Amino acid sequence: DNTGQGGNHNQQHVQQHRNNNGYGNNNGNTQQYQQQQPQRATKPLPMPHIKLNSLHSSRLFDPRNSSTHNIPEYKTMQYLQHTRGLTRSVLRKYGVGCAEYKFPS
Repeated sequence: DNTGQGGNHNQQHVQQHRNNNGYGNNNGNTQQYQQQQPQRATKPLPMPHIKLNSLHSSRLFDPRNSSTHNIPEYKTMQYLQHTRGLTRSVLRKYGVGCAEYKFPS
């Protein structure tokens, strides 16, 4: 039966093709790219104060949030519910909130 041999031959051909094109090995362009990129020492930002959690949760669940009032909070809730499929009860259970932060570039 040549079925097993044919499948093995195809796998070898694909692997050879990948190796010839720089895929699947670490001695081609990948290593050169890594050597060219300077390593930056980044320090993580501190976590917000624990008491802010209730404030952030309150902002997200504020009943006044709408498409005309507290728009960022409203859009955040719409995203979480409609795009991500999370219910309000799940968001409350896990303490999800809404806050605006600036991140260094």
